[in-house]
Amino acid sequence: MRRFRDKRKVISLTIVGIAYALIVLPLIVSNVQKQQDLRSKAQVAQTNLPSELGNNIVNQNALAECTSSGNAEIGVSYTNSDATRSVNVTANDSVSGLSVNLGTIAPQQTNTAVIPTGKSLAVGGTITYTVAYVDTPTQTSQKTASYTTKTCTPASTSTQSKLAQVAAAAAATCGNVTTDIILIIDRSGSMGQNNKLVEAKNAAKNFINVVSQQESTTRIGMVSFSNTGTLSSPLTTDITSLNSKIDGLTANGNTCHECGIKTANTEIATHGRAGVKKVILLLTDGEANFIDGGTGQVSAAIAEQKALDAVKAGFGQSNTVFFSIGFDIKTADAPVFLTNIASLTGGKYYFPAPTELDAVYQEISQLIGKGLLGGFVFNDQNLNGAYDANEPKLPGWTVNATYAGGTKSATSDSNGNYTIAGLCDGSYTLETTKQTGWTQTLPANAAPYAITITNAGQFTDKVFGNTDKARCNDGIDNDNNGFKDIEDSTCHSDGNPKNPDSYVPLKDGEHGGNTCADSKDNNDNGMIDGADPVCHTDGDPTKPWDPNLPEVTPKTSVLLNVFLDGIGNRGDNTNPDSNSLSNKNPKHPTIGADIQIYTLDNQLIAAGTGSITYSSASGTYKGDVPIQTGFPSGKYQVKIKADTYLRRLANGIQTITAGQQNTVTNVPLVAGDINNDNQLNILDYNLILDCYSDLTAAANCSTPTKQVNADINDDALVNQIDYNLFLREISTQPGQ
Repeated sequence: MRRFRDKRKVISLTIVGIAYALIVLPLIVSNVQKQQDLRSKAQVAQTNLPSELGNNIVNQNALAECTSSGNAEIGVSYTNSDATRSVNVTANDSVSGLSVNLGTIAPQQTNTAVIPTGKSLAVGGTITYTVAYVDTPTQTSQKTASYTTKTCTPASTSTQSKLAQVAAAAAATCGNVTTDIILIIDRSGSMGQNNKLVEAKNAAKNFINVVSQQESTTRIGMVSFSNTGTLSSPLTTDITSLNSKIDGLTANGNTCHECGIKTANTEIATHGRAGVKKVILLLTDGEANFIDGGTGQVSAAIAEQKALDAVKAGFGQSNTVFFSIGFDIKTADAPVFLTNIASLTGGKYYFPAPTELDAVYQEISQLIGKGLLGGFVFNDQNLNGAYDANEPKLPGWTVNATYAGGTKSATSDSNGNYTIAGLCDGSYTLETTKQTGWTQTLPANAAPYAITITNAGQFTDKVFGNTDKARCNDGIDNDNNGFKDIEDSTCHSDGNPKNPDSYVPLKDGEHGGNTCADSKDNNDNGMIDGADPVCHTDGDPTKPWDPNLPEVTPKTSVLLNVFLDGIGNRGDNTNPDSNSLSNKNPKHPTIGADIQIYTLDNQLIAAGTGSITYSSASGTYKGDVPIQTGFPSGKYQVKIKADTYLRRLANGIQTITAGQQNTVTNVPLVAGDINNDNQLNILDYNLILDCYSDLTAAANCSTPTKQVNADINDDALVNQIDYNLFLREISTQPGQ
């Protein structure tokens, strides 16, 4: 028995080892690879900060990889295997000497980061992880992970020439709009190293000269910062004075990004022009370590959050767009912080080498006075057509802005963000390039965004949701009609939810629609949507159905043209063509009428009631009278009756087509049926005498209805004319 238990242990350990090799190690490599785009030369920023990565990493790991720009990076990750205690972790590279703070890692969680080398070659080395428990910070330990040499291929065109091409293309499209610009220049002590401040000043002056030549009404100011922020030059068009202020900058002190941003915000809020675009350009070489009003250094986390709060305030107050430049950065955390600064306002972040700084400024000079479209692409996992915080963003999606002059495109980065900059004022259609197996959920119905840019406006909230789940196979009632998936008619190729063979699980259905797409029998004929002929433009249910049609039974009607004795162009039953005494202006131009449809063997199969109205042009009564449905089209006999007139059979056999308006032959009707019993007799005669008032008052015309019915020619009088007309009509009775 003991040997049996030992064998089970061996088998269990073997299974765990195989699972680790097949599942966990690939996830480690995949997670580190996700970091390789975080340090591209010009990163597009977005309002949503990057989500935590690496939930599946096990232990400490390091891997050298190449970025899209051809630089080598070292991806690092660490998993806190403790079940109850959080740890703070930093990682140091033995070759470059650079370090990165992985932050506080909760129990059983993993954090990742990257260390940029700034070179195309990463020589194999060792990463040392220093681990300190949060509750006992003096209790530390060190662990190591090695990485192998990685040689990257630089881009075929230098970054500087690429930026120059971007600037040239932007300049050739349209001019910049008037802008108020503040340059924020880091003058902390580290900027004095390696001539960084000298290069920054030269690039800034070149930028000023280019911008001033592009748009003479644009004003530029300059703020410098170290322990505090200083308005070195207010907004001005005096380029000579501004350049002189830049030349006077010297490097010393700490790095208070918050101080510089607050000072710039104040100048823009106080002296910025109404209706003019506001832009701030922040250049720095390190992470924040000082706050406004502080007396000593603070942690980067505290100082950076203060700076981000100041950015939010500037954007909220003046709609200021921030561009950030990480110049010769030596700490791996700083690019994330500077990306977030730009992300809050729809600006752009750059990470140039010293030789590339001037080219970066040149590109920015072409972008700040133009419009921008941005946002992100995400996986709408719950298909609700809205972004939820736990939903992943999608890299590698192409977003196209189409306008009268063509199309400009961008690809979403590793965090799903995209920006299309350098856009002229005008109208744009913004949409993604559809990917196979994916369906757009936002905007709804796969629609694009329609955007009009004026005054170089920034639109950074254009979000696209997509899903690789089919709406017809997600177990969700997406259009809230009470039916989902196979139950919904729009998930069937023929639109018939009662036909299981026509169900298409991968169909993009359940978007709602007319009553021919609601999976209900709306006209109570036992047929639903695609199975109902009324949901087909040609009425043929074997052909494709149209979900945009209404599922209502079309009206079957008869268009009448009726001659009434004693009115208009009709004489009477004895002399039909003698209409000289007929009333040409009836007091009741609209009267009731009814129709009866008989088969040729005289079986009543349908009827209808409606109204007919007098036409002075034709001297007849006309009207479209609906009849009940449910009988087939064919040959029939048609009988027509009007109020106080006898029913009469239309001459000949009539063709009646169901669902359409039908015309029958003209019908003359005999007057005098005062009590509407379809007969002319002594009862009608007595009613006329009761209301007769030719010479004396009516003897017994007790109600208005009786008066109207006895007035056969409808002239508002019951007299000799009505009496004589009745006598001529009585020769024909009863009605048919």
